[in-house]
Amino acid sequence: MKRSVLTVISSLALSFSLGALLSLNACQAVKPEAVAAVPLVKRDFEHVLVSEGALVPTVQETLNIPRRVYGSLEMLLPEGQFVKKGTVVARVSTREANERMASFSERFENERAELMKQRAEMPLERLKIQSEVKAKERDAKIAQLDLQTTREGPRLNERVQAKVNVDVPTLQQSAYPLDEKEALYAKGYLAEQELLEARLENERLKTQIETAELALKQQSQGYRQPEIHAAELKARSAQLEARISKLNAQAQQGLLRTKTRNQGSRVQNFERRSSSMQERLNAGELRAPIDGVVLYPLIWGSETPYVGMQVWGGLPVVQVAKTDKLRIETRINEFDIPHVKAGQSVTLTSPAFPGKVFPAKVTKVQKLAKYKDENKPVGLKYFDVEIALDKQAPELKANMTLTVNINVQTLKQVWVAPLEAVSTKEANKSFLNLEQNGDVVEREVKVLARSDNFVALDGSFSGNERLSLEAGGDQP
Repeated sequence: MKRSVLTVISSLALSFSLGALLSLNACQAVKPEAVAAVPLVKRDFEHVLVSEGALVPTVQETLNIPRRVYGSLEMLLPEGQFVKKGTVVARVSTREANERMASFSERFENERAELMKQRAEMPLERLKIQSEVKAKERDAKIAQLDLQTTREGPRLNERVQAKVNVDVPTLQQSAYPLDEKEALYAKGYLAEQELLEARLENERLKTQIETAELALKQQSQGYRQPEIHAAELKARSAQLEARISKLNAQAQQGLLRTKTRNQGSRVQNFERRSSSMQERLNAGELRAPIDGVVLYPLIWGSETPYVGMQVWGGLPVVQVAKTDKLRIETRINEFDIPHVKAGQSVTLTSPAFPGKVFPAKVTKVQKLAKYKDENKPVGLKYFDVEIALDKQAPELKANMTLTVNINVQTLKQVWVAPLEAVSTKEANKSFLNLEQNGDVVEREVKVLARSDNFVALDGSFSGNERLSLEAGGDQP
């Protein structure tokens, strides 16, 4: 058992030794790679930025859903169709708005009928109020006349008659021979019945005198003072009622005017709302502002409008563009945008037109950077750049994609080296890596321009220099 274990261990050790020896021999057999070197050449240097751009119309109008309009698209003209100015290119479903308009119109008619009723009844109400005021004023005048009559007292003939009513029975009583009849009765010359009649007549005259004196006394100012005071109170009460009635009439008339004015304001408000709703109904139709071709804008960056989609105020749903003049829109990243300026020459190419180049120029560089996808604000930022064709080409159509070559800089017959052959070790100092006898030698150079792959150098060179690409590139 022990012998077998030792045998296994010995075989394993031998195998390991042989493997290590073979590996060492293999390593010694590999030859070191030659240093990568390229020649320094003299040629034209061009710094060109390449990107993709889309042809868009120079003149185009975007039609947005009007404010406070919402619903679904029930009609949308197909993209690419030519339309005249005023043609309906899209329509928003207004069924709900029509239903609300019908209900609102009924209320509007009721409010208008109420206003007409109030305006028709206002003159009658005013006449009624004014007649009540005049009745109270008439009662006040009558009470004032009664007061004046009461203060003046009985008329002259009534006072004379009262005086006569006192004087006549007094004279009759003084002339009545009651004492003589009493004497005759005592002597037996007069019957008792006649005496009683004489006494009764005397009492009658006495009563008549007292009644006439009382009537005369009632005509005096002192006796009639309560009656005068009552008449004064009645006249004052009538005046106050007339004044209250007048103030009440003013208040009622003001209330009528206010009520009618408020109703008129309500009707005007309903008219404005009705006009606004009608405008919203009319705004459901989007009409072409110019002659042109129908285009669909991108909504939320990727979706185009379609019939049946839900829309609301401010949402762009269709564009009308003039396709006889086109421009190119492209995007340049934030690292390359410092090289792009308005006026730079541009060449445009497309696989659809092999061998054909369209000249153009940069016209505008936006100042605000944007993310490639605004919904995912990560990564590089890009600047929108507008490019104008030097001459409109009939074969180019709207929304086509072109390859954009922006000529940033061109230098004639300069020394050009690969970017990997130049390194920067100090601030504002660049070094060219030369290969000499298998070694790398650094030589300070002046860089005239850079592109994505090459650099243009200033200096005297023989043209036989070999550039090392091993230790090249910018270094900290």
